[in-house]
Amino acid sequence: MRTFASSEKGYNKQLATAFIVGMMGGSFFYRSRFKNSITEKHLYLHYTEMPKNKQYEEEEKIIKKFAALDEEFLKKISTLKCDIICRREGNNYIIHLYTGGFESLQCEISPKGEVKSTMGGTEHEENY
Repeated sequence: MRTFASSEKGYNKQLATAFIVGMMGGSFFYRSRFKNSITEKHLYLHYTEMPKNKQYEEEEKIIKKFAALDEEFLKKISTLKCDIICRREGNNYIIHLYTGGFESLQCEISPKGEVKSTMGGTEHEENY
């Protein structure tokens, strides 16, 4: 079943990957939620249009990328709640897992769906 209007063709890999990053990245925190539910639904629609085998492949890649982060950092964020904030920066899509100033994780997703992540400390939400 297609979830897009007939004028749209398939899914956007960048947006589908952004949903996976938010979903999988958020699972490393105590609790997570997308700050904007409309954006979450938009990303989710692209994710659901992605073929199942591609979903599993991308999820595995993302889990491995997060699991490879510093063990102490992962231990810290496992006790924190985070908001998932999404924005565009040029051609890239940014997913910021923001905890309100304690620790944060930011992922940059290229148009081809490639992911770069950076760990952070005290960021300010008004920048997003």
